[in-house]
Amino acid sequence: MLQIKYIDVNCFQERSSIVWDEDGFCAFVDPGAETEGELQQLTDMISSKNLKPVAIMLTHAHIDHVYGTAALMKRYGVPVYMHEQEKYTLEVTNPFLCKAFGLKSPDDFSEGTSLVKDGDIIKVGSLSFEVLETPGHSKGGICLLERNEKVLFSGDTL
Repeated sequence: MLQIKYIDVNCFQERSSIVWDEDGFCAFVDPGAETEGELQQLTDMISSKNLKPVAIMLTHAHIDHVYGTAALMKRYGVPVYMHEQEKYTLEVTNPFLCKAFGLKSPDDFSEGTSLVKDGDIIKVGSLSFEVLETPGHSKGGICLLERNEKVLFSGDTL
């Protein structure tokens, strides 16, 4: 059975999620934790439930959805999954947004990134998340659908 914990983070009040299966295998979805305190909330949740992180899944790569990605990837040694078109967001859009809002740039996580496309499946223990391409809010926006559990992570896609 799928379980989810939501934690609202950063100045945009982005909803970071932790999703896990009955065996404790888990993934972070859009970990936008900008501060050490916000990161601590995510890692405390992992520790308190004795979860085993296996992935970070990004619905898109805007700053508010990726701030904690590099730190969590480094801490847990897990891959990051995002759509190839989100390279543009990381390289072009985010620097513009950071400058416009006077915010720090997210730390680089490109080394551990696995690129996904429509129809790909990301396994998290017994859970299978199907990648659905939903460009619009960003070039490579995706939704992550766990069909058996009838759960969809949509990021900022409406």
